[in-house]
Amino acid sequence: MKFRILVFFSFVFFSFLLFAQHGISNVKYYNREDGSNLVDVYYDLSNKTKESVTYNIELQVSYNGKGDFVKASNCVGAVGDNIASGAKRHILWRPDSPITSETRIRIIRTEKPVDRAEKPVEMSEKDDEYPLSNVRGGYKSAKWGMSFSEVKNEINEPIISESDWCLIFDMGEDKRLMCQFYKGRFYLCDYFPTSHDDNQSAAKAILLGLENKYGKGKYLNGFVEGVLEIPILLIVWDYNDTIIKYIMHDPYFYKKYDFYVYPSSTLRIEYICKEIENEKVEAGKKEEESKKRDEIQKELNNYESDL
Repeated sequence: MKFRILVFFSFVFFSFLLFAQHGISNVKYYNREDGSNLVDVYYDLSNKTKESVTYNIELQVSYNGKGDFVKASNCVGAVGDNIASGAKRHILWRPDSPITSETRIRIIRTEKPVDRAEKPVEMSEKDDEYPLSNVRGGYKSAKWGMSFSEVKNEINEPIISESDWCLIFDMGEDKRLMCQFYKGRFYLCDYFPTSHDDNQSAAKAILLGLENKYGKGKYLNGFVEGVLEIPILLIVWDYNDTIIKYIMHDPYFYKKYDFYVYPSSTLRIEYICKEIENEKVEAGKKEEESKKRDEIQKELNNYESDL
């Protein structure tokens, strides 16, 4: 049996609660505005039966507002086969097209008894290597430019989720490490330590550790994230081949609203390879320019016969 939740991106954040039913509740989203074009989707998955079951979770999207839903690609996290029930399930999604007022998503849940559960399909590893010019940075022993298999070997922790562009590791004690790849090369890493909403001393200890290792960072004020414009504390280090960011949401902001957030989402440490990030940005600019040229040519073709 399949259950559906219809979600409208054009609605206010709390509108997601209106569609929560049939074992899925507290559905919310977080559209990142840090240039990554990533969307976080959160939901609670309950099991009111006494049977041990897992679920197949599928995220579907319609970009035209007409209900033409297709399976969303580029998803990692609590999506796919063998998803257990629990609170604060998290899907990290990179849309194929820009999010607009016509964009709609829905979550489809299919029940799957554990004793008949199929083994998840294993992802093929990307072993292609791309040379870099004198890049030595990275996250600990996982160096920038490494392939999927090399990063797996270096991190050597349980993998929570894997896609063709991202690996998420379980670092223990609710800690997560998300490694992103561009053209098969490791270039960005987000470390999510345990949640610090009610433990500000731990957050300060992490900041002190970064300052001891990289020196005094640059404090940047006035930044917000997401559609809710959550105030953030942003501290940046420019260290050799790497940009390091200490990003912490205002812990009191969440207390004003009664909704869940992904564990440790109020604080993350981001490491970015400058060389590959610049390459990615330039490629994005060229792609945007190409799209604009195509649009102009299309308009020209429409009127060419009338000239």
